[in-house]
Amino acid sequence: MKRIYVVILSLFLLVNLGLAQDNGSGAKSPEAGNAYNNGLDLAKRGDYKAAVPKFKEAIAADPNFFEAHYMLGLSHKKLKKFNEAEKSFKKAIEANSKFEKAFIALGNLQTEMDQYDEAINTYNAVIAFDDQSARAHFGVGNVYYKKKNYRMAIPSLKKAVELNGNYDHAFN
Repeated sequence: MKRIYVVILSLFLLVNLGLAQDNGSGAKSPEAGNAYNNGLDLAKRGDYKAAVPKFKEAIAADPNFFEAHYMLGLSHKKLKKFNEAEKSFKKAIEANSKFEKAFIALGNLQTEMDQYDEAINTYNAVIAFDDQSARAHFGVGNVYYKKKNYRMAIPSLKKAVELNGNYDHAFN
């Protein structure tokens, strides 16, 4: 009976250690995960200025924590610090070359900054590894639309709708 208790306790500790390492966020250390979760809480409340140091703390504990780089980028964007946001999104992509959310956020930022060629390249990078991304096809179409190149915009926007009939951005 005591042996079963020890085995169960060991399994429980192993599972909890694994969760503490990840925290559901992709962090490889409890310090990174805790800082990231604290930053998320602040960002959800709209306190991006306070969230920035938390995401930086998470990155300091785990430099390859791509979700923390991404959230740092989003926080910088909300604070209108576009150059810092761009750097953070690129760091997230360096850490995970198929992290679609970071590519889309970077493409959206580049579009907002009128860096249209860079934005098209960013969206096309997503399409290269996931040609079923409605968001990436919309991004390409949106850039061409903003450039008033409607002939090039329409096929991408149609493809976005074809891939996701509920993606209302493409209908606009």
